[in-house]
Amino acid sequence: DPATGRTVAHCAAASGDPRTLRAVLAFDQDDAMSKSTDSAGRSLLHSAVEKEAAAVSPSAQRHLVVRRLLRLDGKAGQPLTQDADGRTPVDLAVLSGAGPALAVLLGALVTEGKSSEVLSEVRDLEGRGLLHSACLTGRADTVLQLVAMGLSPWQPDAHGLPAVCYAAAAKSPDALHALLNAGTVGGLGLLAARVAEDGATLAHLAAHANRPAALRLLAAAGLPVLTAVDFDGWSPLQLAIAAGAWDAAEALVDEAASQVEAAIAAEADPTVECPAAARLPDMRTPDGRSLLHLAVTAGNCGLVIGILSIARLLSPPASGQSSPPLHPTHVPDPLGWTPLHVALFAGRANLARLLLDISPVTALSVSRTADGLTCLHLAVSGCCLGHGSVDAIQLCQEFWPWQAVTRDNEGAMPIHLASACGCEAAVSALLSTCGVFQSLHLTAQGDSPLHLAGSETVARLLSSRMLMKDRIQRNLARRTPSEEAQARGRSEALVELLRELELEALVDADGKQPANQPTNQPANQPANQPANQPANQPTNQP
Repeated sequence: DPATGRTVAHCAAASGDPRTLRAVLAFDQDDAMSKSTDSAGRSLLHSAVEKEAAAVSPSAQRHLVVRRLLRLDGKAGQPLTQDADGRTPVDLAVLSGAGPALAVLLGALVTEGKSSEVLSEVRDLEGRGLLHSACLTGRADTVLQLVAMGLSPWQPDAHGLPAVCYAAAAKSPDALHALLNAGTVGGLGLLAARVAEDGATLAHLAAHANRPAALRLLAAAGLPVLTAVDFDGWSPLQLAIAAGAWDAAEALVDEAASQVEAAIAAEADPTVECPAAARLPDMRTPDGRSLLHLAVTAGNCGLVIGILSIARLLSPPASGQSSPPLHPTHVPDPLGWTPLHVALFAGRANLARLLLDISPVTALSVSRTADGLTCLHLAVSGCCLGHGSVDAIQLCQEFWPWQAVTRDNEGAMPIHLASACGCEAAVSALLSTCGVFQSLHLTAQGDSPLHLAGSETVARLLSSRMLMKDRIQRNLARRTPSEEAQARGRSEALVELLRELELEALVDADGKQPANQPTNQPANQPANQPANQPANQPTNQP
């Protein structure tokens, strides 16, 4: 084939039919086809065990084809001959799961006197050995074949990862299960050791790869899957939540919950019987966030419920304590953000309501962040940034309506944040539950919401709910809203609109009426004379 360089003999070897191969090789008088390689450098022996061939004809007698090619005295390739990608026929047999064919190849190596040291040195271009590839496929029979040949599960690849790490991260847990049952991976000390350059354990690798079955096997073997930390201080559960490996995270939370429930059923103290599971709700990342912070940030309700259920089991006060420990919903991170703050900032109103329904609503539930931001401030900020929602704002107004006029550390109310961002949805939601904005609603710089308006729509909304005199109010820099908008570099259309609003306010302040509006003053009364004063009475007389 001009495109691939494959001959008819390559196709016959890939068919898995020994009779077809025998018929084709009968015409190979000068061994030209037997010795040929395709454009990828693969011999006939490579073609007989490659993954694509195994997928086309999985029930073929592939081991007989391999045995027939090996009888050609190396003309059709050797078990350890590398192609252009560094793959040997043994490698391809491992990856394709051709167990009987692999047994034939390994038997040929034993006959040739090849020791396990020689097999251990076989590497593909990615630096993986034979056992690494076998563990990656998750095939238990292939793994046990190679282990029986003397290959060690702890032999590192070119990056320092042992083969057992590939078994922990494989899609199928069969390879890991086979290694654990065969007793070839050593004791708990080896299994719990840090196996990667970043200090990750087998549990970390399984959690990051989202392998819940592997985590259950490691937990059943007695490994500390809940307490192990890497060099950065991350546990497998924290890593799984941060990586979005939900199946692995739920498996670890279920493991912790089962340990706590078992301790309670045995009338034992969970903090003594299973301290790792008992302190799971209080576990922190290196930056000070709890598991509940991570779960809320990810928006996973199942994990939130699982973590809170463990906290509920542990909530009764211990002996000598007058009150239960602080609820995880109210525990802040170093910046003062609680999980409730995170949910509202992300616009997850349903998750925030879940937290409020499960946890007690106390003064701690409406605590502020280190910047003095309330729940309503955060809900408005999230809506302005595009990832929040109006539902979160309405939830805050339902539970804490007074936060609409609460100021942060810089003296800004939620309406100021919404106005400055030009967020019409947030401004409309805030105006729906409040009255007229008076001159008291100013920032520390003396700016009213109209001074901070970021769009024309927001300016019209605010002006409709403000007193006329507040439209022309000056801030501490002695600027009116239009002058402040011009100083901030707002659009010319917004500046012009604010000028028109100020002009309307000035006309109203002077007591003048527009030309098309009728006056209530009698026709025979002087223009500067009050309506209820006689015409012959001085204007300054009572």
